Amino acid sequence: MEKFITVKSSFEAVHCWPDPIEEVAYLKHPHRHIFNVGLKLRISHNDREIEFIQFKHEFEDLIKKLFPTSSKYKICDLGSMSCEMIAERIYTHLVFLSYKVGSITVDEDGENGVEFVFEKDET
Repeated sequence: MEKFITVKSSFEAVHCWPDPIEEVAYLKHPHRHIFNVGLKLRISHNDREIEFIQFKHEFEDLIKKLFPTSSKYKICDLGSMSCEMIAERIYTHLVFLSYKVGSITVDEDGENGVEFVFEKDET
């Protein structure tokens, strides 16, 4: 059986898609979303080697560091970053910090998004 702790966070940001298909051409221009991020970290026992409340604080600090507020918009400016790119950036930093990541989800406004699931030996 695998065991995980889960944490969720969100941040406000603008982004754009520089070369969208015609049907969604409006995405070429900067537009705002609430990006919701969910994370599962592997744990090995029932006494939690990682306290999830403590880790949530750490995770929110990491989000602020990775996606800082821009002076132009007063919220984060992601440029042309997609949900996939956001997830990969978070994953890279968590693995560098030796966390055992089980999965990362990133969505826009609680609607559409991505999920990356990692095998034990990937982290």
